[in-house]
Amino acid sequence: MEAYKLALSEGRSVDTELPLHVRQKQSIWVRVVGDVEAGNQQSEQRLISMFQGSTGRKQLEQKLWTAATRDALTGAFNPTAGKMANRQIRMCAARHRERRAQGE
Repeated sequence: MEAYKLALSEGRSVDTELPLHVRQKQSIWVRVVGDVEAGNQQSEQRLISMFQGSTGRKQLEQKLWTAATRDALTGAFNPTAGKMANRQIRMCAARHRERRAQGE
């Protein structure tokens, strides 16, 4: 996982979501949150992490994305609505990261 390699090489925390393949043609989404911790010696470090299931949230996010970017009658893609929805998703994600950083 690139996020782990980056966290260990730069000493930063990791917070990412990724699909985890559990069976043939079936996957679940997990959120990985971790922090780098220094060991006893200067060259030692380890990454303490937690996995959290996020499949339900991802499925809801996909339904909301489809509803926001498709015409209700025809199902055709609406590029203008897609751009607006993308902007709103980025803004919500930024607010969520800020709240998490503040410990809320």
